[in-house]
Amino acid sequence: GVDLVPIKPIPNVVTLQEDITTEKCRQALRKELQTWKVDVVLNDGAPNVGASWVHDAYSQANLTLMALKLACEFLCKGGWFITKVFRSRDYQPLMWIFQQFFQKVQATKPQASRNESAEIFVVCQGYQAPDKIDSKFFDPKYAFKDVEVVTKSVSELVSKKKPKAEGYAEGDTTLYHRFTLMDFLKAANPVDFLSKANEITLGDGELENHSSTTEELRQCCRDIRVLGRKELRALLNWRTKLRRFLAKKLKEQAKELDINLSSGEEEEGREEEKKEKMEAKAAAAEEEKEQEEVELALAEMKAKELAELKRKKKKILKEQRKQRERVELKMDLPGVSIADDGDTSMFSLKSIHRTPLLDELSRGDMASADALLEISPGDDDIYVSDHEEEDDVSLASDLDPEELLEIEARQRKLQREQR
Repeated sequence: GVDLVPIKPIPNVVTLQEDITTEKCRQALRKELQTWKVDVVLNDGAPNVGASWVHDAYSQANLTLMALKLACEFLCKGGWFITKVFRSRDYQPLMWIFQQFFQKVQATKPQASRNESAEIFVVCQGYQAPDKIDSKFFDPKYAFKDVEVVTKSVSELVSKKKPKAEGYAEGDTTLYHRFTLMDFLKAANPVDFLSKANEITLGDGELENHSSTTEELRQCCRDIRVLGRKELRALLNWRTKLRRFLAKKLKEQAKELDINLSSGEEEEGREEEKKEKMEAKAAAAEEEKEQEEVELALAEMKAKELAELKRKKKKILKEQRKQRERVELKMDLPGVSIADDGDTSMFSLKSIHRTPLLDELSRGDMASADALLEISPGDDDIYVSDHEEEDDVSLASDLDPEELLEIEARQRKLQREQR
């Protein structure tokens, strides 16, 4: 174990107080290991952060590079190197360097690492132990150098083929898309269709006057972009009902045609009926599949909402936990936080809503304030004890016996006069 500060003694463990970036640390390790080679090198080192994010990330990448240099000197062939790095602009160059020395390189984020932390851990397996290593690999000037691509000629910047315009579909240059009801019914993916449509036009046909076509659905078809999940589900259910109505209507027409067929054309009619039945079954299977896709899409949306609620709940619990910790550390009082923006102290003027009362207080008239306290006492009001025994005890602790007897005589005299 190597660290800048002293390490508490651990049984069967050799610890060194050194800096891994220095030659002195390398000599101390060579003295301990002698001719041995190590199987695993773990690097959890980090610089003192706080100056700036760019400076801290570069310092961490440089420290990781020094740890790799140390590992390449003492690792045996096939050994492992596990290190902590920061996700920054120097992350990809480090990963490329790791891949030159190890057979398998993987990045992972363990549960012990906070999600908001920029740190990530890289596991390098199978050290190849090359005979000779170029020193530029461990030089941050070369390792983290920004590569600039210089264009050979101006003609390379000009594309010979005109690029396709992005942002619009082929031949579509409008932002407002209006579709008919039949387009909606024939759409292969209704969810994708609704995501692209702005309006669904309804005519005066049989489908538009169907019993399931309510006034609410007509209003929803006028502007689809403003609909919520409930309205979109209603549109999809309405589409399913209309498709079933059309399938039923086609079956009835097929039966009427079958009855009117001549005796010589019965076989041909039966074949057509079978074909129509097969088509109806295929349409029903397709509808069921579409319904499952819709349910899956809605379930994903619901899962996202639940994740958002969990995140908010976690944030609230975190704040409550911080408040409890502040109370335990006696930084705050229970129910009263110094960090709160609200004025919850006993000197709060929130209860004084009228200007005349505030003027009376500024002149020194406390009668109104006493009346206000009697009307609406709070939890933070001061309680004055009425027990005479406690007052006597506190008074006796500060006076001599003779003075105390004199004061008691005066009190008895005042009581007799009051009677």
